[in-house]
Amino acid sequence: MKTATLQVTLTPELEAFVQDKVRTGRYQDASEVIRDALRVFEQGAERCENPALETLIQEGLESGPAEPLTPSVWDKIWAESDKLARVLRRKPKRAA
Repeated sequence: MKTATLQVTLTPELEAFVQDKVRTGRYQDASEVIRDALRVFEQGAERCENPALETLIQEGLESGPAEPLTPSVWDKIWAESDKLARVLRRKPKRAA
């Protein structure tokens, strides 16, 4: 595998984090820590590439500001869930 050398500037906190990871013995040097972190970052980015999820998130963002969960909102939520539960209990069960 061909490798490239990059120079990266880290904050003191990130440098300490990398050095702590090396001190655990899991990594031989800072380069291994950074490579592992980039692999994890890449895997997370791949998981986020879900068009259906992105559509739902966008719809939520465009729906306007969030409604505070006040006691009256909770009352509405519970009333709707109770109504749905009653409907579901009335449905006849299918024969197996």
